[in-house]
Amino acid sequence: MNKNIFITFLILCLSLKLSAQMDLNMIANESPDKIAQIEGTENILRDYFSEISNPNDTLYIFLCQLMFAPRLEGYMTDIQEMLYYKNPNNPMVLIASFQNEDAARKYVENKFFFEDVIYDTDKSYKSFLAFNTEDPRVPLLMKIDRKSGRLLTGGDYPELSPNFINALVNHTEPMPFYGEVWSEKINYDHSTSDCENESYKKAKAFKEMTIPLEEDALISSVDFPDISNGFLSFADELDNAIYLYSFDEKYKNMSFIGKFKPNETEEMLYVSEEIDREYYLKSKERGSIIAMCLTSLMKDTETILFSVSLPKIFYLDEEKKQLAYYNQPAIISQNINNNEDRKLIPMEFNNSHSQYISHENFHYSSELEKYFFITLMDYDISSMSFEKNSYDDPRLFSVYDEKKNEVVSGIGQLGQINMDLNVGWIYVYPRISTFGNKIAVSDGNSGEVSVYDYENMKEPLYKTKVFDVSLSDFEIDSSLIGTEEYFYQFQDDFKNYVLDVEIDSKNLYTLSLEDGCYFKKIYDKKGKLKKTLLIPSVYNTYHLEISGLCAIDGKVYAMAFYFDNENHKMVLF
Repeated sequence: MNKNIFITFLILCLSLKLSAQMDLNMIANESPDKIAQIEGTENILRDYFSEISNPNDTLYIFLCQLMFAPRLEGYMTDIQEMLYYKNPNNPMVLIASFQNEDAARKYVENKFFFEDVIYDTDKSYKSFLAFNTEDPRVPLLMKIDRKSGRLLTGGDYPELSPNFINALVNHTEPMPFYGEVWSEKINYDHSTSDCENESYKKAKAFKEMTIPLEEDALISSVDFPDISNGFLSFADELDNAIYLYSFDEKYKNMSFIGKFKPNETEEMLYVSEEIDREYYLKSKERGSIIAMCLTSLMKDTETILFSVSLPKIFYLDEEKKQLAYYNQPAIISQNINNNEDRKLIPMEFNNSHSQYISHENFHYSSELEKYFFITLMDYDISSMSFEKNSYDDPRLFSVYDEKKNEVVSGIGQLGQINMDLNVGWIYVYPRISTFGNKIAVSDGNSGEVSVYDYENMKEPLYKTKVFDVSLSDFEIDSSLIGTEEYFYQFQDDFKNYVLDVEIDSKNLYTLSLEDGCYFKKIYDKKGKLKKTLLIPSVYNTYHLEISGLCAIDGKVYAMAFYFDNENHKMVLF
């Protein structure tokens, strides 16, 4: 699962004054996360909910992509309690959207209580529901009438109050179909090529391994995988932990080493002492306060580095009426053989006020003894990217010196296509690789990779075009400037991007998605293309998640993963 994703500031307390007579469908339509029923799908809706045990026709539905927005999942429990108090007879149903049903079931049973749960492993709810984003980004609340097969209301409602609950219980009118009120749904059915039937030279599978199941490991997903120094590490989404496995000498099998996550002291590091302890513990239990694990790598054969997003909670005013909740990035270093040898690297750097450092993806160079962090623009979406000074400092990565505890330089820059479209840092997929003093950098969607020498990170040694993209490839609706929809309009257009880069003493390697096909390309020291290999998207009838590149024993491979309904498998090409 690719989550697109970079973690942004999140405030729990939203303020919106609603009138006593709430028009729920109007309120839902004003939300940035919209949902509507597709016209003519009444029978599909009825069939989808036909197995619900409660005989009532009126159902309250929570649609949740598990762990997609984990801090908002506690919001569902709050609504549940208020709804049950007001109307205990109508059932509340959870649609738990996740690929691995067994893992999803364990997660739901440990965290929620619902009378009925639909475990939707293939997002079949999209057969009757439309969204204005590719997938629901937040938990959505719906009220349906099974008898008529209609969605009565649904959305991300900004207020939780008795007035809202009353309005929800009393609401009986069907919600307009998709297209009757809003129609800015993006077509996310990306066009794909019949890659296997093309005349491309195909990469052969080098290794296939089963990720072993362990009693202490859930293995719900394989997110942000990394292979380095003889280890595989990845984030498990539902367990919210970093899993670490070691390979044998011939890379035929792997063994589970353990899982890593922030400890209690680290979780509390940025929580103000003014915050009530009972409130904190209750919110943590519900999942509305959570420390999230993201990417990882092995610094050497004994030390794992993994990035975390810690809760930063404090009061905005002296009266303690406004509570602020932010994500505080940090890196945790841990000796895998010694639980005592552990330290936290806070990312509180003296950076430009207009930018912040992301930790969703980071890189460590053992040769340079430096960290590389993605640098992103922080902006107001209504004015961002249209200001003249928006691109004064278009760096992609900040270089952090751990010994000095400061950012010492930057490297790479935002692609020209982003500046031409005025979309800033919204569409970036930055990737970086180092070998000795050489550094390869890509912004992802411009199709360009730049190679630098560490002694001169302002001017690249050379640039390589992996694929071409130009302004003429995009249809621009300028009337949407200043709205969120302006940026949404390009989501289906950025269909090609560089997934990963790798560099060694002889070659530059790229992994790219181009017109629905995955390619591993090899370039010489001057950026001249030497070889192109097609990476299959299907293996043993299973769809592959093509994740990135890795170096093993002096050779570079593409990493791919799939779930065979029992085990997660890794294939190297």
